[in-house]
Amino acid sequence: MNVRIELSDGAEIKVCAERVMANNMKFCHSHAHYELYFLTEGERYLYAENRFYIMRLGDVFLMPPGIMHRTLDSGGGYSKFVAMLPKSVVPKCPAADFRIVRPSGKLLEELLAAAES
Repeated sequence: MNVRIELSDGAEIKVCAERVMANNMKFCHSHAHYELYFLTEGERYLYAENRFYIMRLGDVFLMPPGIMHRTLDSGGGYSKFVAMLPKSVVPKCPAADFRIVRPSGKLLEELLAAAES
């Protein structure tokens, strides 16, 4: 699934959901927008801010503009839901800094169900 939503200021929100068998990004990259990444199946390694993180089922990260990052396979395939958000829709506050969130229980179930829709 690939969806583009044009906002009144001309900016775009891009949404992608896909199942991938294997994908090792060879190089770090950054974006001019925020990347909201939700791992809906499998496991990935995320390299950001000079550190490696293990991303597990249900993990979410918000990557601010300009931060160099990449993801790597940890074995097997994975599924993800990614939204590219223009700066205009993310409030400038400490909560918009890079972070990984690990929802659990009912919240995780609701997020996974919403990603399937």
